[in-house]
Amino acid sequence: MDTNYYTKIIQTIRETLGNGDIESARSLCDEELGMPYIPSAYLGELEGLKREIASLQKEKQRTTRIEDPQELMDLLDDENGRFGVVAALSGLNLREYDEVLKKAFATITDRGLLSVLVELCARQQLHTEYTFTYDHTTYSFIPASLEMPEESEGVDACLALADEWLSNENPSMLKLANEALLRIALMRLPEGVSLDEAEPLTLAVVKKLYEQLASVQEWREFCEKNTIDENRIEEIGIEDLI
Repeated sequence: MDTNYYTKIIQTIRETLGNGDIESARSLCDEELGMPYIPSAYLGELEGLKREIASLQKEKQRTTRIEDPQELMDLLDDENGRFGVVAALSGLNLREYDEVLKKAFATITDRGLLSVLVELCARQQLHTEYTFTYDHTTYSFIPASLEMPEESEGVDACLALADEWLSNENPSMLKLANEALLRIALMRLPEGVSLDEAEPLTLAVVKKLYEQLASVQEWREFCEKNTIDENRIEEIGIEDLI
């Protein structure tokens, strides 16, 4: 198999871990290690990732049992403990952890963790206003007033466009596009996806998938068939598809 494949799959596993999705990373790693042949240059790295994932799973199991607010507050002082705090909060009644939430929003710097924390608060319909700053932008929001991705007209429009363009031509790419669009919508919380953004954002996702999974010629044929104006495409990073 092309060694570039292993470079990409290892990058995907690491980025999936970075986004906090330990189970998906474990599944990807186990799938690759289950193959009958793996080049020795990559076998050691995959086995190392498997050990790292196992360690993270143990840490997650430990932290998800933490209910003491002070212990959670203390964990937030350690950058390595912040994922565990969010994991612990996911199983708690957040109305009883207001001070922990305020400190979490003030100290967490990872955008993925911040988005998950916003989602947790929104799904529990908290009415307290929270604030966090990321990439020099400050966000203030009341969780109960937020629109979840599955409730968004903008996200619905994105999914409808992806279905129109890909359902007949490339169903497997459609599944990946839908997953990426929902992930992007989550990552944008507390902001949403507007109807005006639907076409450029969906095109950006589809273009990136074509770059990864198909050829330049196939992308050009797709644009011609669907009368796509490439000037309408929003810029997104490859991390948005992971």
